[in-house]
Amino acid sequence: MQEEASDHYEKLVPENSETYFNESFFQEVWPKLLCTEEAGVNLTGVENPQKRAEEIYTGLVPSLDTYIEKYLIPTSKEAAETDEAFFTRVCSAMFTLNFKNRASKGWQDCWPATAIEVGRTNCTLGSLVLARALENAGYSRNEMEFGMPGPISHAVVIAKSKYIDQANSVVVDVTRSADIDGIRTYRVVESDDVTTMEKIPFRRIPVCAVEQGVAPLIWNLSSMINRNDGSAKVLTERLGLDKSRSYADWARDNLLSKNWENKRMENQPEWVKEKQEVAVRFKQ
Repeated sequence: MQEEASDHYEKLVPENSETYFNESFFQEVWPKLLCTEEAGVNLTGVENPQKRAEEIYTGLVPSLDTYIEKYLIPTSKEAAETDEAFFTRVCSAMFTLNFKNRASKGWQDCWPATAIEVGRTNCTLGSLVLARALENAGYSRNEMEFGMPGPISHAVVIAKSKYIDQANSVVVDVTRSADIDGIRTYRVVESDDVTTMEKIPFRRIPVCAVEQGVAPLIWNLSSMINRNDGSAKVLTERLGLDKSRSYADWARDNLLSKNWENKRMENQPEWVKEKQEVAVRFKQ
């Protein structure tokens, strides 16, 4: 994730936001983010956040497959291979590819069309690619969840009681933890492997359906248009983004349940404690 969705993004044109997203964004902008010529998404009449995300995700799948096929991300689990070994192999392939193309790190690795051009992904898109690779290998999407540790500062996949972070090439055990304000969570199992644990500052993982990983994919657009660097300006123009829109607010409000709202999460004692613990780890 480039930057978490923030509730301070101004809702500049709330009265016609739904019209813009249904008639402009998903018909004109969204296809540019993908690598296919498929028709845009129609969310008219779809009210449930997860169902909305599923509609959007369906159109995203061909682009995920294109990335997987072009860059030879593993999708075949060997007969004697354990889940952990396979997950590690997929992570290693993606991490190696990202490192090889590290010169292209930036906004281009956030969305399918541009990521396919440069051969690397950020944590959000990479987690969606990884989940699709696992699905292509025979794992059910229902066996996986999209994790946003931080909360909502990073993106990983949870599958088969494993925390899978392709951005840092980490696969470790997790255990189911108590829900926080109705959100399912997992906790990373602590180990004596200091090097690995240093790569996991966030140990409590809130999760949602894999399809809802499209929410941070979209809200990262707000992160980009609020930056003034050259690549952000070029991509904002290329994609035809409207700077008066808060893509972050729309994605959070429409693709996730209300308990993912930023200020609401910040007020949960468990997340306050998690952030305090993370701050200590970053100082060590």
